[in-house]
Amino acid sequence: MDRFITDNKKLNLIIIVQIDMRSLFCLFLLLTVGSIVAMAQDPYPEKPVAPAPTSLEALIKKPIFNHSNLVDSLIVWHAQENSLQKGVRGYRLQIYFSSGTDARSEIQKIKTRFLRVKPDVNTYTTYSAPDFKLRVGDFRSKSEALKLKKSLSSMFPDSFIVPEIIDPNY
Repeated sequence: MDRFITDNKKLNLIIIVQIDMRSLFCLFLLLTVGSIVAMAQDPYPEKPVAPAPTSLEALIKKPIFNHSNLVDSLIVWHAQENSLQKGVRGYRLQIYFSSGTDARSEIQKIKTRFLRVKPDVNTYTTYSAPDFKLRVGDFRSKSEALKLKKSLSSMFPDSFIVPEIIDPNY
């Protein structure tokens, strides 16, 4: 009789374990399906589409752009990054550089010679150890800088175009 009771307790324990395993499986299945549904949601829902304007005046006054909030945040970030710069990307023509003992006085002579030919073009003298550099112009495109390089090729044959942050109010 004692053996029957212990066998009965084992059977009850097995049934309870099976019920718990079924509950755990159902819970796992529910959580898995729920997370898949949650991932299917768009984290950046599109803005509601406004009705199309009917008159030409309405089109001119306010253009309609349909895009996500992520695009708005990227535009704000880009504007902030640009406000930190003290200029815009462009090009200059480097007409002279030297690291000799008389480099500073030599740059002044070449600068004077350049300004006699092109007085309306800005000049920039910089020192980047160990070189003194004379760069001229504020060009937004490489082709603009190339035009000046060609016009000065007989006077400064070793000049070359360098990318640099330039003054946007040139």
